[in-house]
Amino acid sequence: MATDPSGECRVELRYRGVGRTHVDIVVTDKTGMRSYWAGAQNQESGAYASSSSGGFGYIAVNRNLDYKPGFVFYVSNPDAIQQVYYDDSDCPDKTYERKIWTTLQKIEKAKISYSPLTTNSNSAAFQSLREAGLGWKLRPKKKLPGWDINPFTGQRDPNTLEPSFPPRANPPYSGPEYPSRSGGGRYTP
Repeated sequence: MATDPSGECRVELRYRGVGRTHVDIVVTDKTGMRSYWAGAQNQESGAYASSSSGGFGYIAVNRNLDYKPGFVFYVSNPDAIQQVYYDDSDCPDKTYERKIWTTLQKIEKAKISYSPLTTNSNSAAFQSLREAGLGWKLRPKKKLPGWDINPFTGQRDPNTLEPSFPPRANPPYSGPEYPSRSGGGRYTP
């Protein structure tokens, strides 16, 4: 199992896929790395869907409790990793991770239609970080279709720094770090 020998708690976005336009959420602590992601699932067959299968279906979620090299979605390129939160503790409180997974499960249970440009895997990641208290000012490293869309309403979140789609010309936010809501770590927009 991959572990963080420093014992630091981290929450990251890891970009993958063609053009790195899909994000997974990865949580790391002294016990290992776990990843959470969403995708399109065909309602009839239950298989992950694509446009060639006649429709995208609904947003389905998954997780890998042993995220490490060799896993099909593992990302190690530092240019494709964005830190969302870190805390120099050993993560005794799993609140952020529980909230991320709970929100993703709510999204799947709601059977929200998957749309490549709006309600999709990125909007699911955005909403789960937002509901965990980590995504209220997070700007992704690059354009992500659906990033700032609330999948439950299908509407752009009015509290994001700026829309992520259509593409923007300005570079990612590089301002100061904000204190975490728990007071122990740092939230990095």
